[in-house]
Amino acid sequence: MLRLSKSLSAGFLALVLSAGIPLSSFASTARADGSSTTSTTLTSPTTTTTLAPRPTLIPSTQTSARPSTGAPFAQLMTSLWNDIITNNLVAARKLFLPISAYGHLKGISTPSYDWKFRLMALFTLDFASYHHVLTAGHVATLQNIGVRPSYAQWIPPGYCENRLGYWHMPGPRFIYAQNGATRSVGVLSLISWHGIWYLIHLGPNPRSANVGQLYSPANGPGVVGPPGSC
Repeated sequence: MLRLSKSLSAGFLALVLSAGIPLSSFASTARADGSSTTSTTLTSPTTTTTLAPRPTLIPSTQTSARPSTGAPFAQLMTSLWNDIITNNLVAARKLFLPISAYGHLKGISTPSYDWKFRLMALFTLDFASYHHVLTAGHVATLQNIGVRPSYAQWIPPGYCENRLGYWHMPGPRFIYAQNGATRSVGVLSLISWHGIWYLIHLGPNPRSANVGQLYSPANGPGVVGPPGSC
């Protein structure tokens, strides 16, 4: 989660779509536990269950509890997909790491400013780009969600300007059908707070310009990840 030197403004709200920028590898001393698999898990979109409510009172302490990569993760990704398709940014923001949790997590002088004018501003731009692409022509239909549980990684305190540790999940993918073809696009990263996955980056980070971008769009199912980063 590298910091941009410039804040965003309304002038950057024009959509510019481009391929994602790969992250460099992050070497951590802590890895996911041995129960994880090493292959991509394809999870069907959830249609009969709903996302568990996000807590309204955000705990001020972190936990090392690892969030599920099973049904709750599929529910989260399905909710994000539905929000993108219906252009419901208000609902999608509820899936994003809360500003209060970010304030506890980051060891920087102005975490609230960084959350508002970098993280949430870029998420808003990316959200519009994803909506534009996934609804161009025939509206895309979600087929599967790709994730590699073994890529989940505990990021210890002191890395990436963080005061507290957290779990990081890189590059899960939406696999979808649109205009007669199977395509996919990634979600750059999610992190944990108190045992729950939250979005932190939808499109690439870092990036060369403050514009909306897709992360790793591909024909076919694409590739989950890559592992690493934070």
